[in-house]
Amino acid sequence: MHRTNLGILLLIGSAACGDDAGGSNPIPDAPSDGVLDTVDVPPSASCDGPWTATSLTNAPASRTLHTAVWTGTEMIIWGGSQAAMFYDTGSRYNASSDSWSAVSSADVPSARDQHSGVWTGTEMIVWGGKPDAATRLNTGGRYNPSSDTWRGVAIAGAPSGRTAHTPVWTGTEMIIWGGHDGAAGTNTGARYNPVSDTWTPVTTVGAPTARFQHAAIWTRRDMIVWGGLDSARAPVNDGARYNPMSDSWTPLQMSGAPSARSAQSAIWTGMEMLVWGGWHQPTTTFLDNGSRYNPDRDDWVALPTLGAPGARFRHSAIWTDSEMIIWGGSINATPFHTGARYNPTTNVWVDLPAAGAPSDREIHSAVWTGSEMIIWGGGAGVATGTDTGGRFACAQR
Repeated sequence: MHRTNLGILLLIGSAACGDDAGGSNPIPDAPSDGVLDTVDVPPSASCDGPWTATSLTNAPASRTLHTAVWTGTEMIIWGGSQAAMFYDTGSRYNASSDSWSAVSSADVPSARDQHSGVWTGTEMIVWGGKPDAATRLNTGGRYNPSSDTWRGVAIAGAPSGRTAHTPVWTGTEMIIWGGHDGAAGTNTGARYNPVSDTWTPVTTVGAPTARFQHAAIWTRRDMIVWGGLDSARAPVNDGARYNPMSDSWTPLQMSGAPSARSAQSAIWTGMEMLVWGGWHQPTTTFLDNGSRYNPDRDDWVALPTLGAPGARFRHSAIWTDSEMIIWGGSINATPFHTGARYNPTTNVWVDLPAAGAPSDREIHSAVWTGSEMIIWGGGAGVATGTDTGGRFACAQR
C-alpha cells in the first residue's frame, strides 16, 4: 500500500490518520486567480513539540508496510513485513503509559503487508494485501481490543484480491476501491457492513479509470478518489466523488488540479481535501506541491510552496483539527526525518523541529491522538524496517 495506506494512511488509508475529523476553523473563499494569499496570523505556538520516543519494551518486531489505527486510547499496529518475512502479528500502544501489549494471535488473519486498516469505533478491520510477491488476498479480519479477539470478514461478495487500494470508513461501512490485482490496476470496489458481515459492490458506472497508488478520503457524505497510476503505470490527475447512498460517481473538476502523480498524501479537513507530495514515476520527479479541493464548490486552489517540506513520497500526513502535518518520506531512496505543518486558515507552512525526531524513514505509520502525532515503524526501504517511533506534541489552542 502506498500512501493513504502508508501511513495511510497514509495513509493512505487513507482514512485512519484523522482525515475524517471535523475541521474547527473557517477556510477562506477561493480567489479568482486560484491562489490564496497568506493571512497575517501567527501560527499556533502550541504545536512545536517536543518529540518523545516511544518505548521499545515489548514493541512489535521491526517492519514496514503495516497498518495503524487510533482507537481513542491506543494505537494498534498490525501486519507488515521485513525483507521477505511477512507478519500476522501486532501490538497495542498505550500513549498514556508509554507501553505495548501484544494483539491476540488466535483466529488472526494470515500474514500480509500492503493491506488496509480502518477503525470503526469498536473494531479494527484489516483487509487485502499480499503474503508473498505473487499472491493478492481478498480476505481480512476484525479485531476487538476490548475482548482481545479476532473474527473473520466475509469472503462472499468481497472485491478481488489487491494491494495499493484505498479504504475509507463512512461511519457504518468500509469502502474498498481501486488497487492492483497483481496484473493490472482496477476500478472496482465494494462496501463492507460489519453489522451484517456483508459486501455490496460499488458501481463502475461513471467510476474513475482503473488505478492504484491513488488517494481517497471520506467527507462524511462522499468518498473522494484522486490521482494514482493507471494500468500502464502512467500517473493521472483526475478523480471522482462516490456517494454510497445513491451508489453513484461524480467527476471532479480538473481545472486547477495538481499535476499527475502517485504515492501522494491526502487528508480531509472537514471542509476540503488537501493533496500534497508524491512523484511522477515516468520522469522520476518527486513533488513538493499540492492543492486543496472544495467539494461544495468543485474547485481546486494551489497550496503555497514557500516553507513547504522538500519534495518526497512515501511520507505520512495527519490532520490535527486545525493543521495538516507532513513527516518523513523519501526521495531517490534517501529517507527523511523532517516535516512541516500547514495551516489552511493562515495558508502558511511551519517546519517541525528535527531535534528528538525519530530516525529517517519512509512507509511508516502515523496516527493523531487528539493531542499528539505518533510515528512508528517504517524504514529505509521495504527491506530495512525499524521498531522505533516518536510522539510529537501538538496540543490545540
